[in-house]
Amino acid sequence: MTSESLAVARARVRVAELDKEIERLQLSIHALCLEREKFQQTLADYKYPVLTLPTEITSEILTRFLPPWPQRPEFKGPYSPSFLLGICRQWRDVALSTPELWSTMRLDIKAPDGPQLRARELISLESWLQRSGDCPLSLDLSCVDMRVPSSSLQTSSSLQPFVDAILRHASRLQSLEICLPLDNLRSIKGSMPLLRSLTMGPNTELLDPAPSERRLHLFTDAPRMENLILFTFFNPFYIILPWAQITSVTASLYVYEAAEIMRNAAALEILIVVVYNVSEPNLPIAPIPPLSSLHTLVFKSFSGGAEESTGIPALFDALSLPALLSLSTYECFLGSDPVGAIASLRPTGCLLRVQILAASTSRGVYEKAFSDTEFVVEEVEEDEDEDESGDDSD
Repeated sequence: MTSESLAVARARVRVAELDKEIERLQLSIHALCLEREKFQQTLADYKYPVLTLPTEITSEILTRFLPPWPQRPEFKGPYSPSFLLGICRQWRDVALSTPELWSTMRLDIKAPDGPQLRARELISLESWLQRSGDCPLSLDLSCVDMRVPSSSLQTSSSLQPFVDAILRHASRLQSLEICLPLDNLRSIKGSMPLLRSLTMGPNTELLDPAPSERRLHLFTDAPRMENLILFTFFNPFYIILPWAQITSVTASLYVYEAAEIMRNAAALEILIVVVYNVSEPNLPIAPIPPLSSLHTLVFKSFSGGAEESTGIPALFDALSLPALLSLSTYECFLGSDPVGAIASLRPTGCLLRVQILAASTSRGVYEKAFSDTEFVVEEVEEDEDEDESGDDSD
């Protein structure tokens, strides 16, 4: 046999061996495929316990994803209810059929956002509101990015579709927070029978009182609204609210602005004011009608200090608070006779609790004058340099 014939014979033998090996491997692969299909069916038949819960229970679990009141969930991102739509098909179906999940949200519109992004956000907002069904709404719509003039017509016009989308659901608004250009605030109209809590203000400062014909009269058809939180730029001489029905106000104000609100909000029960520019010129403050329902009054400084002020003592002199139970303020805000100023605030009856900040008068003096009142007195801390110089003089 020639070498060539020998090579051919060996090749035939090797091909036969490889065929047998391939057949063996094919049988092995077939067996593995059958085993794989068996385990795949086991996985397909397995039900995760959480997915076996009744829809009502799953819906309740999903609503616990929302942050506690008064916080509102983000409009998008991992803390948004929209995030739940991507977990699994069953949860997506439950989330979309749970109106409570979409009844509260916070949408912060950045001033420089482009038109395409704004258009997508508007579509998402309208879908979100549609999913909320008939639920009362708690919404926050703000444009607080000051990198471009947010009072410009261009910015106002680009925000208006968002305001309009929310106003189409005005009858369901229960809690609302808005920080928008003045032109957008002008468009807020309509009946809001459920609205109870409002946080609002323009996002640019209103420096001068507006003429009567230019003042904004907002939320005139919100009969249940009683709780207000006012942003720094709010001006009660420019924006007129239904003060007569308001029972609680938290705000940063000038002294004369606080006086204006107190003069018009006869039903006030709680007033918390952070005063900025307490050293402003002392403007005359006319007597304010007695606030017969106000039981809690807090006056503090925007700067966190206790600067001398002539405006706030003048305001206190104009007040009569026959129902006052709790007072918190700086001692210097009470004028040269803080004990007398407290007594004049509530000439009859007794206060339950008074907090005096940055006080030079001891707690004992206050307690002697008001024996039935709990006093918390934080005295002025003496300067260490003065202490050291005093030791040297001795």
